[in-house]
Amino acid sequence: MKQAAMICGAVFAILIASCAASAQAVASDPLIFSTATSSTANSAAGPTIAGSLMAQLGAPPEIPSFALASAAEPAPAPASQKDAPPSGSGADTPPVGVFGVFPSYKYQVYVGYTFLRFYVIPGVENNTNGIDFSIAYFFRDTLGVDGEMATSIGSYTGETSQFFLGMGGLRYRHPVGRSALWIHGLAGDAHFSPQTAYGGENGFGYEVGGGIDVSPRRLRLSWRLEADMVGTRLYGTYQYSPKVSFGFVLKD
Repeated sequence: MKQAAMICGAVFAILIASCAASAQAVASDPLIFSTATSSTANSAAGPTIAGSLMAQLGAPPEIPSFALASAAEPAPAPASQKDAPPSGSGADTPPVGVFGVFPSYKYQVYVGYTFLRFYVIPGVENNTNGIDFSIAYFFRDTLGVDGEMATSIGSYTGETSQFFLGMGGLRYRHPVGRSALWIHGLAGDAHFSPQTAYGGENGFGYEVGGGIDVSPRRLRLSWRLEADMVGTRLYGTYQYSPKVSFGFVLKD
């Protein structure tokens, strides 16, 4: 009995000594101590390490306040096809000013006063006053056919004299704003009476000249100023006589 107690006491002392030595070894081992310390520190400084990792990886970009406001607002509804301006209507283009656009008329009828100084023969002249009538048709914007009749009355050797022209030709016009500059050339028949001792009363005649048509207000009605040179072949010689005319033009 006494021997068993001594054996048990010895075993117990050996076990206690072994436990103490193991505890001292654990405390003296740096690897085990650092691991335990690190585990404890990691559990305490977990948020700090996570924050440093996020800083290294880069924080997500900050969303601007106006973008958040735009996202919060509902997107505008698209305009309906009915409210949209029609294609080619010009609603999306700025207005363009238009200047100097006037209608171009094909027909012109002219009536006016005319003065003709007719040179019968060298040294003999006859001043006449009368009426000039013409019709023009423009088959193009600037080019047309022209017909004219002019008659004037004067006094020659104490008798009433009459000069007549009937001609046709071409007329060219050039619009300038509301006005138009034009030239024409015509040829036809010429007549002068009374009968003279120099020859017959009829002969060849032609006219070359031009003028201006001005439309102050009404575009269909203009006034005309015209100047021409009339050439005739009478009495076996040529006559070159100036003619001027003033009147009104009706356009259609």
